[in-house]
Amino acid sequence: MEEALKYQLKELAEHYETTAFLDGDPAQFIHRYSLPDDVEVIALIAASLAFGGRPQILRKIEEICQLMENKPAAWIKQERFNFSFPESNEKFYRFYSYADMRAFFSQIKNIIDRYGSIGTYIKLQYEKGVHPLKAIVEAFADCSSERNLIPKDMHSCCKRVNMFLRWMVRDNSAVDVGLWNWIDKKELIIPADTHVMQEALRLGIISKAGSSLSKAIEITNALRLVWPDDPCKGDFALFGWGINHH
Repeated sequence: MEEALKYQLKELAEHYETTAFLDGDPAQFIHRYSLPDDVEVIALIAASLAFGGRPQILRKIEEICQLMENKPAAWIKQERFNFSFPESNEKFYRFYSYADMRAFFSQIKNIIDRYGSIGTYIKLQYEKGVHPLKAIVEAFADCSSERNLIPKDMHSCCKRVNMFLRWMVRDNSAVDVGLWNWIDKKELIIPADTHVMQEALRLGIISKAGSSLSKAIEITNALRLVWPDDPCKGDFALFGWGINHH
């Protein structure tokens, strides 16, 4: 990678990784809560719904937050979601039905019931050598919903799960909360979406766009040339520039 491109990426990352980034971004919701259990729950929900138009994404996450009455973990553990999310095929957001959402919330409850918290589960798996992305995918693999909010395998970019992990792991950030400081930032994979792919292609970071996890890893490896210890800082450069210039 040429030095000029490295410099450009660093400049863009510094420009976009600010509190202003939170305006209009789902990451804003994870800054509403202080208790780790609450942060983990709302982060996983917000990240999992982060696709489509941003105003619609924020509106639906806000709707769930209002139902939670500022107590995300308790809302899940006490199964209060059952009152608002019946076994209905009516769509809640895009192609996800109320029944799909109910199954998703129920699976989060199962993890908390078994391990105490989402973070405890991930940490136990991480200490066994299981990558956090794989741990989350495996935890939701047997979710009962017809359409699972978490990918059932690791063939796709897994953008939303990788974004959730970025929020939870990266510290010293105006956007990410760094709650899970026991995971090495080096191991994160960039949350690759259309904007990130387009900019990576335009800048010559990749030679061909794609929608696989291997392509996301390819971009991440290139960003390691700029940020060896924190490659996902490059997400702010690629995503920030992409979403504001297209």
